[in-house]
Amino acid sequence: MSSGVSAIMAQARSALTAAQVGLNTTAKNVSNVNTEGYSRQRVEFKAGTPQGHGVLRVGGGVDVGSINRTTNEFLTKRIIDENNSLGMHEGVAGVLNQLEVLFKEDGEVGISGIVSQFFNDMRTLSTQPDSIPLRAAVRESADAVTSRFRNLTQGVDQVVTDLDRRIEGSVAEINDLTNLISNLNRQIMEIEVRGPSVVAADERDSRDLAISKLSKLIDVQVTDIENGGISVSSGRMGPLVSATNRVELGAFRSDTGPHPGNVRVFLMGSQERIPPRDVTDSLKTGVIGGYIEVRDSRVTDLESKLDSLAFNLTQEINFVHKNSYNRNNETGLNFFSNLDSSKGAARSLSLSDEIKGDLGSIATAIDPNAAGDNRAALAIADLQEAAIFEGGKASFSDLASGIVGTLGIQTRAANESLETQKGLVDQLDNFRKEVTSVSLDEEAMDMIRYQKLFDSSAKMIQVADSMLDTVINLKRF
Repeated sequence: MSSGVSAIMAQARSALTAAQVGLNTTAKNVSNVNTEGYSRQRVEFKAGTPQGHGVLRVGGGVDVGSINRTTNEFLTKRIIDENNSLGMHEGVAGVLNQLEVLFKEDGEVGISGIVSQFFNDMRTLSTQPDSIPLRAAVRESADAVTSRFRNLTQGVDQVVTDLDRRIEGSVAEINDLTNLISNLNRQIMEIEVRGPSVVAADERDSRDLAISKLSKLIDVQVTDIENGGISVSSGRMGPLVSATNRVELGAFRSDTGPHPGNVRVFLMGSQERIPPRDVTDSLKTGVIGGYIEVRDSRVTDLESKLDSLAFNLTQEINFVHKNSYNRNNETGLNFFSNLDSSKGAARSLSLSDEIKGDLGSIATAIDPNAAGDNRAALAIADLQEAAIFEGGKASFSDLASGIVGTLGIQTRAANESLETQKGLVDQLDNFRKEVTSVSLDEEAMDMIRYQKLFDSSAKMIQVADSMLDTVINLKRF
C-alpha cells in the first residue's frame, strides 16, 4: 500500500516540477515581450513512463520533454531574402536623395538657372555692346557658371567620400555579424549535441536576428548543417561562415574601378599565402551593393553629363568668341579657358585670363572696327536654345535641365521602390510576429493554467502525505 502512496506522491511531484518549469517559461516570455528578435517559448510536456502494477500499467506522471521556440522557417527565409532587396533600396534611395538636394533647382541657384542667367545677360549686352556695367554683369554671371560647376563637382566628391566611409562601415559591421554568428553556432552546437530534445532557443533567436541584420547589408544564403549549426554564404564569394569557421571582408583603397583611389571590398584569404580577392563587383544587392552601384554607376554617369555640359559650353562659346572682335578690336581670344577633353571639364571650367583681366575683352562684334555691332553677342546668346547637341536634338538648356530632371526621376523611382519593399517586409514581419511574438493575454492564460496545475499538484502531495500517515498509524493497532 505504501508503494502505491509513494507512486502518487512521485507523480504529483513531477507535475509540480512541470508546473514550475511552465511558470518560469511564462515569466521569461512576459519579461521579453519587447525584446527584439525574441521568439515565444513553449514547454512541451510528455507522459511519464508508466509503472507495472500487477497486470496493470499505472501512469508515471509527467515529464518536461523540451522547451521550444515558436518560429516559422518559411517566413524567416522570406524575410531574409526581402531584407536584402530592402537594404539595397535604402542604400540607393538615401544617396540619390543627397544628390538631388545637391542638384535641386532652387530659383536661379540651380545649374539650369545659372546657365540661363548667363545667356540672358549676354542677350542684354547685345542691346548696348559698349556698356561696361552690362559687360560686368556678363562676366559675373559667367563666373557664377564656373563656380556652380566646381561646387557641384566638389559636392559630388563629398558624396563619393561619404559613400567610401559608409562602405568601410558596412564591411566592419558585416565582419562583426559573421563573428557573432560563428560564436553563436559554437554555442548552439555545444548545447544541442546533448540530445534532440535540447534546443538552444535563446541562442537561435540571437543568431536569426544577426542573420536578419546581415541580410540587409549583403546577399546571404543560409544552409543548415549538423548539430544545429549553419553555413552562411554570399553570392560568388562562397561561405562567410561555416559552423565555427569564418572569413572576413576587407575595405581598402585601390587604383582599380571607375574611381581610382576609392574604397574597394576584398575577401580576405583564410590563409596567409592566399592574397585578398577583390569582390566589389560581386556585391550587387544589400545596403553595400546599393552604395557601390550608386558610386560606380550613377555618380559616374552624373559626372560624365556634367563634364559634357561644361565641355560643350566651353567649346561652342569659345568658337564664336574667338572668331569675333572685342571692344579693343582684338580677335582670337577665348571666353573660357581652353579644355583639352570633356573628362574633368566641370572641375576645370574657368574664365580665360583675358576676360578676367579686362571687361573690354568680351567680344560682341562680328566685324572689326564696328561700333555697336552686337551680332557676336546675339550669336552666343542664341546658343542657349540652339539644337546642336545629341544629333541636333538638344540645346544647352535641355542638357542642363535634363541632368536635374533625370536625377529627380531616378530619386522618385528609388523612393517609391523603397516604400514598396518596406511595405512588403513589414507585412512579412507582421505575419512572422503573429507566430513568434509574445501575447500577454495568452501568457496570462498559461500562467493561470500552470498555477492551477501547481496548486493541484501540491494538494495531491498533501493528500498522499495524509494517506501515508494513515498507513503508518494502521501499524499501531
